Amino acid sequence: MTINRYEVVLDSGHGADALHALVSDVRAYPQFIPWIKALRVDRDQSKPDALDLVAHVLVGFRGLTERFATRVTSVASPRRVEVALVSGPFRHLSNTWEVSSKEGQDGSRVRFEIVYDFRNPVLQLLAQHNFDKAVERLMGAFLAEADRRHGAKPAKVIHARRV
Repeated sequence: MTINRYEVVLDSGHGADALHALVSDVRAYPQFIPWIKALRVDRDQSKPDALDLVAHVLVGFRGLTERFATRVTSVASPRRVEVALVSGPFRHLSNTWEVSSKEGQDGSRVRFEIVYDFRNPVLQLLAQHNFDKAVERLMGAFLAEADRRHGAKPAKVIHARRV
């Protein structure tokens, strides 16, 4: 088993509540994340102050398509979204988004961590060689959608690295 871990920390001019709401808006992902071809939500046990659902996703990337399901939970305080594998081509998949206000400043700090291990060694190898670019595109898609929803704001990557 080869566990891979990747972390991105960035500062955004968008407010923490707005970014947390965007990351929690799972049903909208196919509208702005380019490789999500379809998404279906079931087992939605969300409450007004907390998201709790299972998302079934069809992704396509470089001629490959895969289906997987994740459980997504989100709470407003602290602004945290957690994603855990239910089924799919992974032995392990989890990711966490943490969004916090920047003390005494406008905007927010976003921390994204993903931990994964594919069952298929070919997919694992492809992911290892392309993951930096895939995470960069994912973060870019979220920031572009935040700009579309709330007006353009600056963003600066503090670090993006395998951990």
